[in-house]
Amino acid sequence: RPTLHSFLAIAYVSTLPMTPAPDQGPWGPQSVEFREGAEIYNARCASCHGIDGGGDNTRVYPRLQGQHYRYMLRQARLVRDGLREVEPGMAAVFASLSADQVDKALNYVSSLPIPAVDLAPDVDWRNPDFQ
Repeated sequence: RPTLHSFLAIAYVSTLPMTPAPDQGPWGPQSVEFREGAEIYNARCASCHGIDGGGDNTRVYPRLQGQHYRYMLRQARLVRDGLREVEPGMAAVFASLSADQVDKALNYVSSLPIPAVDLAPDVDWRNPDFQ
């Protein structure tokens, strides 16, 4: 069950500008793995996180577009290993996918375009709250 803290954190982070150059996965758009990842994401993840990966703050589904591939992979492994608690439906999705399927889906989502209005001015932008 989402906590107030998780809701506030997701809402706050979603307001921050996104890096224009997020870390992407190893497979490019022409690869079989990329296409398989797109199929997995659209079938298993998009109903909550959105076709564009934009998430839904009101339902506490975080934005995935613009997230670094290795960050998402680390978070997914924490969920899989029971070290990060998530909403039961999301936990069930992770439990139903192999590690290979998760890697491919996250590879795909790491390449989703970020709306221009949500981009940081450049790759060197830093959150002023932490400077």
